[in-house]
Amino acid sequence: MELSKVLDRIRGLIAKAESLETSGDPNQAHEAVACRERADELMQKYAVEEWQTLRKAPESIKPTRIKINIGQGDNPFLEDAATLVNIVAKFCKCSSMWIIGSGWGHAETQEYCWVYGYESDLRYFELLFTTLYLHMEGAIFPKPDLNKTLGENVYELHNAGLNWTDIANMYGFYQVLPTMTEPAHMYVNKKTGDRVTKSKAIDPFKKAYQAEIARRGEEFLRIPPNGSMTFRRNAADGYLARINQRLREIAGQRGTGAELVLADKSQNIAAMIAEMHPGSKHTGGKKVTFNGTAYRKGTTHANSASLNPETTASPRPALGES
Repeated sequence: MELSKVLDRIRGLIAKAESLETSGDPNQAHEAVACRERADELMQKYAVEEWQTLRKAPESIKPTRIKINIGQGDNPFLEDAATLVNIVAKFCKCSSMWIIGSGWGHAETQEYCWVYGYESDLRYFELLFTTLYLHMEGAIFPKPDLNKTLGENVYELHNAGLNWTDIANMYGFYQVLPTMTEPAHMYVNKKTGDRVTKSKAIDPFKKAYQAEIARRGEEFLRIPPNGSMTFRRNAADGYLARINQRLREIAGQRGTGAELVLADKSQNIAAMIAEMHPGSKHTGGKKVTFNGTAYRKGTTHANSASLNPETTASPRPALGES
């Protein structure tokens, strides 16, 4: 087959896959994958670079970008969210840029990242990132579930790194100054208005946890009063490291044709980022005291993450506008 005909064939397969993916019909997803696999086979056979296959392509499938909100400016886990954006972006043949400080100044303003890539890759990135972000939230940013017992909730909250004061805060208790006739440690519940001692505000959660681990036959997990953040950061590090490893394993199974596409797309995307962010630079990661128990909990949670999200995934709470 002549090279010009091969290029036309590849362009047709890519265009068909794009059309099937844009339709949003999950029943056509398999056909779209088959089209891309066939195009990949042709690329491998003829070593066709993507700039050749797309040199006649319309502007709509040139590199573009989307904004991804990752939390309020004072969120202590912004770096973890931005790291997840970066990990997923690389897997989806995209690149990300965290705009540090973008979430400061207004209460309603969100810190955000730009993710650069081709339209179909960005759509897949949105789907996979949202799935993993929500999954990571369950391990690092847990919240009480009204459908679960107090013991089950406290068990999950404490195992995610929250100490007893953190858990009490999640249930509405906060410490206040005592009056002349009250004990040293007093708490008020912002939901009910109840004013109680520490034994009534904090201790019930610890007792509920002890009862729950006794029921499960597990050992008591000790988290220092000032060690909650360290524990949660280690859990986040373990989660991100394992997700990155799992995605790299999948990426390693791609064929030569896919590698050609990846290399050429990366060049185009890198050129776009350099043009739009000429003064950008890499920043060093946070330094955290290592906690093996927390790190292992993060990696264990990452092992249960789905890396094959459905098109009917949950709404995109972490995503911003394009």
